[in-house]
Amino acid sequence: MYLSKRKNGKHYYLSLVESVRVNGQVYKKTVKQFGRIDLLDPQFVTSLEEQYAKQKLSRQLTAQQQRDEAVKAVQKLQHSAVLDSHFNKAPLLHYGHLPLKALWEQIFGLKYKLDRLQAAESAISAYKINDIAFYLTALKVLDPQSYLGAYQAQSSFLYNPLAGIALDNIYAALSFLHKFKDDILAHAVKKLNVHYQGEPRLIFYDCTNCYFESPYDDKEQFIHNYTAKIKRGLEKAGYSVSEIDAYLQSAEFRQEVTEEVESRTFYRMRGPSKESRFAQPLTAIALVIDDRGMVLDYTVFSGNLSEFKTLEPAIKRLQNKYRVKNSYVVADRGLNSVLNLKMLKQQELGFIVAQKVSYQEKKLREMMLSADGWKTPDGSVRLDDIADEPFRYKVCDYVKTARVKQDDGKEKLITQPCKIIFTYSEKRYKKDLYELDNAVARAQKALEERKLLKTSFGSGWRSLVATKAESVSGKEKEMYRVTGLKAEVIAERRAIAGYSAVVFSPPAGLAAEEQFTAEEILGAYKRLVRIEDCFRVMKSTFSLRPMFVREYEHINAHCLLCVLALNLLRVIGLKLNDINDSINLNDISQALSSAKLVMLPTGADEPLFINCTEFNDIYTKERVKPGRSKAALNELNDAAKIRDDYIRERQENADKLDRILQALDLTPLPLYATLNQVQKALKIRIGADKMIDPALNAVSEILAQENPGKTA
Repeated sequence: MYLSKRKNGKHYYLSLVESVRVNGQVYKKTVKQFGRIDLLDPQFVTSLEEQYAKQKLSRQLTAQQQRDEAVKAVQKLQHSAVLDSHFNKAPLLHYGHLPLKALWEQIFGLKYKLDRLQAAESAISAYKINDIAFYLTALKVLDPQSYLGAYQAQSSFLYNPLAGIALDNIYAALSFLHKFKDDILAHAVKKLNVHYQGEPRLIFYDCTNCYFESPYDDKEQFIHNYTAKIKRGLEKAGYSVSEIDAYLQSAEFRQEVTEEVESRTFYRMRGPSKESRFAQPLTAIALVIDDRGMVLDYTVFSGNLSEFKTLEPAIKRLQNKYRVKNSYVVADRGLNSVLNLKMLKQQELGFIVAQKVSYQEKKLREMMLSADGWKTPDGSVRLDDIADEPFRYKVCDYVKTARVKQDDGKEKLITQPCKIIFTYSEKRYKKDLYELDNAVARAQKALEERKLLKTSFGSGWRSLVATKAESVSGKEKEMYRVTGLKAEVIAERRAIAGYSAVVFSPPAGLAAEEQFTAEEILGAYKRLVRIEDCFRVMKSTFSLRPMFVREYEHINAHCLLCVLALNLLRVIGLKLNDINDSINLNDISQALSSAKLVMLPTGADEPLFINCTEFNDIYTKERVKPGRSKAALNELNDAAKIRDDYIRERQENADKLDRILQALDLTPLPLYATLNQVQKALKIRIGADKMIDPALNAVSEILAQENPGKTA
């Protein structure tokens, strides 16, 4: 109990208040009212304040005494023969998700949004979808695994959001997240922009694909299941085995299956894999990020869909959410088509897209190889000795054209005026020649061996060889024998080595003085690597693939959780930048993953924790490499040097986890901490009964009874 002074109207009133916990919620209960302070005897007020101040101090001293006794018990165990038995039984709990909780609720406003959506759009009331969504998103950062594994790992967390939730509820929550994916992500991004204002000048777009550990794609699985269903129906109707087989092999059944297949959309399909997973079904994921690296939107497509066809639906979805204007869309050359560029202009967006320099029309190639119009990086025009510049560029007017077949079968000429920037880099020239020489050497070897190829076309060295179709015994399809080298193709590659190009056009609504310069255009395209970094983090750190779900709605929700996890890490990166610090996303994830507490069975009223971490960043290549690398040798700095380097770096550069907590305006935990200290340091307003899983509480009580060093 404590004294409370509250203002009501023009006067202050004194009362005695008690905090009462009911079903995990804390309520304030007025025990006694003393009246207006200005009408009370000052000595009476002073005596009350002294009385309850002493009681508060007594409670604090008692709590501190319990903490001190618990620490002494732990220190006593350090010299005890039973040390191992106590620590082996002590639960190890993650707390790295707790710093993410404030970002989830305050920066992105996701608790509010999910609770509102659940109340308005769902009949689910037995559990909170927000709790499941937060836990699964945090787990992507801390310890990514399958959803069954995620459910089984819940007891390893200090504050378990899944307490009392069944496994089936997780999949129901995934279906809910899929249904309201656009609302959820748009809300999170808009809330983020309240904290970090400004419409993005650059929007980066790219596609990747993810594989599934499955022998069948969705189409094959559907045909198999559909055939089995028809077969069971015929068996129940009394048809014989021969009659069933005859029907299943008939043209009528094949037509029926074809109509069923054409009426459905399949997402897990085989297609061009960016990870050479050609034998496994894939799904394509298109990502849209801003110039801060934040994911604005994503779309899941069928794994066999061409990248060219993903841009239009993805950009239109983006515009429906945010109505973005005055922004440039930056993309790789795999998405460069006249129809795509024209669509971007119709959406009132600009574009910066890579352009192939090989197989260009004659006029454009002559324009690129001409010595006229080149500029140096500082923008100055060089009329002489421009060829000596290690990097140069030129800007030219350009009209992209394409012939598109119409519904009536006729072709129509489509044009899109824009500008093209040609660049020449000495560094790129050396790289291109090195790769070309290697490809020519492999092509020459294939010619000498008269190698047989499966196709007459290909990339790399295969594009440099001439072939002739040849029938091979035992092979159903024709093979192609290498008969020579394509000298004209090799000469073309040598002539354009070192050159690259980008086409661009500013947004229609952007004033001339606000449009990007050529140097800014080139710098913007170089930043496209950020989206590759997003894919790398999602695939490697968050285990985006292989996917352990097969229903489309669960696949979509799985991607949403990875996107939200990525944006959480990006915000941490921004907050680190605010205090002039920087940690890459992978290291942020590792630091949060290593944040663990050991809950010790001391027997005190309040549990005691030891703050611990995993030292998983000792053997980095910077510390173990003695200055040079030879694969045939086992070169490694000695352990003493690795240790000294690690200690020195830790002294010079504070622990990553502590830096992250400080950037989030939280307090790093001490070595020994009670539950109350943990809550205060991490600013967690959750009742003690919810902080520790009930099952762990029971385990802790058993361990405390077994602990000979416990304090009474």
